[in-house]
Amino acid sequence: MDPPYAVRARRVFSEYDPSTFTHHDIARLRDWLKNLDSKGITFVVSYAESEEAEILRKGFSYRTVSVRRNIAGFAAHRACTNELIITNM
Repeated sequence: MDPPYAVRARRVFSEYDPSTFTHHDIARLRDWLKNLDSKGITFVVSYAESEEAEILRKGFSYRTVSVRRNIAGFAAHRACTNELIITNM
C-alpha cells in the first residue's frame, strides 16, 4: 500500500488538497491493518518517516529506507528522505 501522506510536520507533496488524507484517515488505516493482520492477510505499507508512520507501525515489523523523490521538475530540487516499510510478514 502506498497511501497519501497526512504528515503534519511537513507536506511531502503539497499539490494535493491537504484534506484529502487526514490524521483521522491514519487511524482508519491503522484499524484496517490490524483487521487484515487478524485475518492472516499479509501487507506492506510505504509511508514517510513521521509521527503518523509511528502510529501505523506499532506492533508490526518495519524498516527505514532512504528514498529519492523524483517529483521535482529539476534534478537539483530532488531530495532524499526516509520512509518506513511496514509489514506483518
